[in-house]
Amino acid sequence: MTGSRRSEKRRRTEQVQLRLYPDERLQYSAEAAMAGLTLAALARRRLAQQHVVARVDAELIRELRRLGGQLIQTKHKPHLAHEARRTLAEIGAAIAHLSGYAGPAR
Repeated sequence: MTGSRRSEKRRRTEQVQLRLYPDERLQYSAEAAMAGLTLAALARRRLAQQHVVARVDAELIRELRRLGGQLIQTKHKPHLAHEARRTLAEIGAAIAHLSGYAGPAR
């Protein structure tokens, strides 16, 4: 079997219809797009109760980390230390949320 990930013998042939409000369809379509999935694939994962993680732009994460690094430099300015720690925590949380990364084990 070349170029195909699925077995020739196993194909999805059954269909399920689902009625949604227009705003629900927009929301689910946006979630699927963020995860790099089709709406059908998102629905299958949700029905199977599999975790769905958004695909994250690596460039975005690099930029957030760069900004975090610059923010660390403010530690040399004591009057900004508290604000810097809070901002770094927010940046770390945003990166973790976007990438589905729970952070280092502690």
